[in-house]
Amino acid sequence: MRSRFPVQFSIEVIRARLQSDYYRTLEAVKHDATVMLANAKSYFSKSGEMTKKIRKLSEWIQDKILSL
Repeated sequence: MRSRFPVQFSIEVIRARLQSDYYRTLEAVKHDATVMLANAKSYFSKSGEMTKKIRKLSEWIQDKILSL
């Protein structure tokens, strides 16, 4: 099911939300990070260079956020 109100997720959006205590749970942060990565992978799927960068970002997010 697609969201009727799509939101552009980025590291900056997630950081701002963390700073403003927007998130109520760690699971919500993980969800936004996962959605952001999935959107980036889909959007840049035809760019080999961007795919590599997204893979590195994904590894960093996995290590820092999703593994909590």
